Amino acid sequence: MVKNGIKEAIIAYDADSFTNVNVAKAANNLYMALNEARIKAAFAVWVMDKGKGIDDMLQAGHKPEIISFKEWRKKIGFKDKSNS
Repeated sequence: MVKNGIKEAIIAYDADSFTNVNVAKAANNLYMALNEARIKAAFAVWVMDKGKGIDDMLQAGHKPEIISFKEWRKKIGFKDKSNS
């Protein structure tokens, strides 16, 4: 089921999702909800040195890396067994 014609989404939580378990869990939960709605999702990631939020990063002239859910989980070492 596609909601409001949305077929794809890019999840762009702050760069601290790599170090803040609460941010990582929220990003994971959003991905799961999008997946359940059959909306294809990927993650925009960048290092904190380029800016904490995507707005800071883009304003500084940088671009995020777009990666899959599997790559994102591996990159951050996410191990929430309830959403494996």
